[in-house]
Amino acid sequence: MTRRLITIETACNVGSGAIISWLVCWLCLPWWGYEPRAGSAAEITLLFFVVSFARSWLWRWGFDRWQRRGTAAADYSWEPYRVSLEEAMRERIAKTMRERGEFQ
Repeated sequence: MTRRLITIETACNVGSGAIISWLVCWLCLPWWGYEPRAGSAAEITLLFFVVSFARSWLWRWGFDRWQRRGTAAADYSWEPYRVSLEEAMRERIAKTMRERGEFQ
């Protein structure tokens, strides 16, 4: 994934979180006795947005670098493993059938 795509994905992720955070801050903080105005709630949300954006971008960038180096322990898709297993099973069955003379 390119840095541009990492930035776009992070912005979408954190941006939607910022909208939700602002609503929660503005609507729910009064339950605990805090009465932020819409502007104050936006300032609080902006602070957490910047921190969250940087954190999310750095994690994504780090894992992308790790994967590009070929040292990533986890593949995000199990499909290649499932396909490999199915192919190995088919080959094993075909080999066994050939050995028994059941398959030409």
